[in-house]
Amino acid sequence: MGDDQLDSAVAWDLHVALNLLAASHTLEAVPGVPGTRDDLAHARAQVDRHRHVLERDAPELLARIDTVLNGWAERPTSRLVELLPLTDELSRKSGGALPDTLPPAP
Repeated sequence: MGDDQLDSAVAWDLHVALNLLAASHTLEAVPGVPGTRDDLAHARAQVDRHRHVLERDAPELLARIDTVLNGWAERPTSRLVELLPLTDELSRKSGGALPDTLPPAP
């Protein structure tokens, strides 16, 4: 199965977890959401929860996510640059994204 066959529910779970991580990094505190350390743990827990599916269906994506999460503390200035392309990709795979190119407005 190719990278494009990732289950949309798995992609959505990871998309949400990584977006919470990005939000807490950017805003420092998101009302009603745990702090960055908890968001990092939550993101890792979601990856671990779906690891068997990711290993089977999207091993390259899994490797990229692991690289970002494992280097989170060491690379504070490049976190978002590395994380946001992953959230975009997961959004597309989950079906929750706008098309890359929007049609012209009437």
